[in-house]
Amino acid sequence: SDTQLPADTARRMIETLAHPLNRACIDSTGHVQSGYTIIQPRVSPSLPSTSGSPFSRLFSDPVGIDPYTHTVSDVYQDLAGEGSYHGKGIYEVRTFSRALSCRFPEGRLLSHDLIEGAHVRVGLASDIELYDEFPQDYKSYAKRQHRWIRGDWQIADWILPRVPLPDGGRGPNPLSWFDRWKIFDNLRRSLLPTASMVVLIAAWLISSRAGWTAGIAVAAQLFFHSLVQPLTWATTRQGLKGASPTKAAHDLLRMVVEAALLPYQAWLAMDAIIRVWYRRCISHRGLLEWTLAPAIQGNPRTASTMFVVFMGLISAFSVLVGWAVMYGRPAALGAAVPWLILWFLAPIIGWLLNRRPSVKLPHSRLPEKDLKFLRQIARYTWRYFSDFVNEQTSWLPPVNNHLWTPLRLVVIAQQALSDLPVISYL
Repeated sequence: SDTQLPADTARRMIETLAHPLNRACIDSTGHVQSGYTIIQPRVSPSLPSTSGSPFSRLFSDPVGIDPYTHTVSDVYQDLAGEGSYHGKGIYEVRTFSRALSCRFPEGRLLSHDLIEGAHVRVGLASDIELYDEFPQDYKSYAKRQHRWIRGDWQIADWILPRVPLPDGGRGPNPLSWFDRWKIFDNLRRSLLPTASMVVLIAAWLISSRAGWTAGIAVAAQLFFHSLVQPLTWATTRQGLKGASPTKAAHDLLRMVVEAALLPYQAWLAMDAIIRVWYRRCISHRGLLEWTLAPAIQGNPRTASTMFVVFMGLISAFSVLVGWAVMYGRPAALGAAVPWLILWFLAPIIGWLLNRRPSVKLPHSRLPEKDLKFLRQIARYTWRYFSDFVNEQTSWLPPVNNHLWTPLRLVVIAQQALSDLPVISYL
């Protein structure tokens, strides 16, 4: 319901899946040996959702933040000829059902996409694009991450030699080492915030040198994308032509915010992991707990207030850690202070990320002379295609500088109207 299907996208996915070279070949045991059962298109955040709040404008950059919505090229597809399923695509129903029928224990899989794709083979079609809604505040984004981490840890058994079966027993794992690595990589990624926190605090309490070394290592991991892009500009032929100080500043600000929210990310991941193991081993309930995106967002004002109150605990945590370092290892205080200041400011940063703009666009009409000008341009454009794109030209527009003059007028009109406050009446 939160995904937009552009024109011709469904047809292109059907054509790609039905292509003879992509058709899945399944053996007698129900395993897909070649071809693809699922075609995963590229999923990008929609334009309105990327500009609806300070958080979405900062975190919806199309590079390196969210692997579930920013896939353009995929190293797995490029090297192994098999991508990862992210839940939005097309699948061949008969092969999908035959390969996965009676394959998993009932009521066990929360994040089913990755494990399904590992069994039936997925092809990434990055030239086909869908549009998804990006969360409008950090609270909603964090809840979605929490659910993803829970889902990843509920399929952790599938990296082992023997996996759960529908009858309650265990049997041989049919997944390849390549597919098991993808599951393990998600588990590794979920542990990074907690590992970074443990390394930082332990290093500060050991020695000043260890504190500076750990701080540099964690900062390099967080700022990796922001540091690599300028290096690419400097080492690529004519790369400086594409250099953008604004883009570099945007990435740097985002990484600073991520560093400030590192304790919250660590708590979020550990809460999700502990919940999974408690529910699997003790309560056996709530394994499929899942909330729709609109329900997650709920009342923005109430959710933002509760979030800031909880983030206040991070400020208290930073004060406690600073006190421990000051009395336990005063020489390491210099290495710890930058991190502690960022963590202390986490409630303010969280409040800023959850703010929603309340600006209302003015309800006004364009002047009559502008409306008349636009109607003339529309008539010129229609007449051009009506006169020159027909059966005699095989429905192709002729390439002629004089005939393209009306289209140039359209561009001029768009430029002339770019400063107008209201354009919706077009």
